[in-house]
Amino acid sequence: PPSRAAMAAAAGECTTHSAPAGGSGEPATCMDPAIAEFRVGEFAGATYSPFADDGLSLNLDAIGPYAAFLASKGLHCVFINGTSGESMSLSEAERKAITERWVAEGAKQSPRIRVVAHIGCDSLTATCELARHAQEVGVDAISSMAPVMLKPTSAAELASWLKHVCAAAPRTPFYYYHFPAITGIGVNPLSILRAVEAARIPQFRGFKFTDYSLFDYERCVTHAGGAYEICYGRDDALLGGIATGATSHIGNGFCFMIGPFKRIKAAVARGDLAAARKEQAMVNRVVEVMGDPAFGSGLAASKAMQALRGVPVGPVRLPIRALDAAAMTLLRARLDALGFFDWCD
Repeated sequence: PPSRAAMAAAAGECTTHSAPAGGSGEPATCMDPAIAEFRVGEFAGATYSPFADDGLSLNLDAIGPYAAFLASKGLHCVFINGTSGESMSLSEAERKAITERWVAEGAKQSPRIRVVAHIGCDSLTATCELARHAQEVGVDAISSMAPVMLKPTSAAELASWLKHVCAAAPRTPFYYYHFPAITGIGVNPLSILRAVEAARIPQFRGFKFTDYSLFDYERCVTHAGGAYEICYGRDDALLGGIATGATSHIGNGFCFMIGPFKRIKAAVARGDLAAARKEQAMVNRVVEVMGDPAFGSGLAASKAMQALRGVPVGPVRLPIRALDAAAMTLLRARLDALGFFDWCD
């Protein structure tokens, strides 16, 4: 006789859960084992998109040295075309070109740099096309914010949108990019997980959780017995994230000062909370410098930090103002006063 799994699949049921897989005629939609086993891992660098000096065209040749630098610092996963990558200031063609080059250059490193591509746009069709392309060129995972102009007003609306996006890349793990300070989307993250489960989205692997609410973070980390990878995305609160259950982290600070973050995790592992707090405080003094109004946008300052580490990736794109020579000199002096270049690695 046929197995229960075969009978369930023929009946349109999920072979892991007893409930129907979805709408009439839908195939079974349980998570593929390869997707279930995928992890971003301990640290993933949120990279900057490389521009030429005019800020208007890409400098894709900068990605090779960038990848080699990150690999030399022990960083073997990147989150590309996200907020730090100025994704919403890029065209679809530019995002595709950056994705292709990161996959190619990441493959040259040993071990290979895994690529998580942010593919979110306000347009659902554009988001689906970027998801399709990302899978085609061989990224390891994809991620997306929700639309930020015409926003979803409920978890069910958001889950419906995500289901369309994930269907465009059915073999690729997906992470929802939760960043309410940027998107203005206040949908409760735990309710998003529950809506995704109700919608049966098999590629859904977890979150890039960029928010200071450790209450909400803990609820997501422990939901469903810890089945999801909820990557914490606030560099300046990394220690709090660890205390609340974070084991995976995505941030731009890892790209230019991975040292203190590694030391925070090592100190926690050996039970030395005082040392972990000291390292977090050092990180936060740098974050304070980058946030100084003298530098305009914090993103402009942090992208300049990458150049100060010997990996120039160009200016930010308008309307953000890039740092001029005087501002770069001031930034370098402020960092020198902190002893930054002695402890950043």
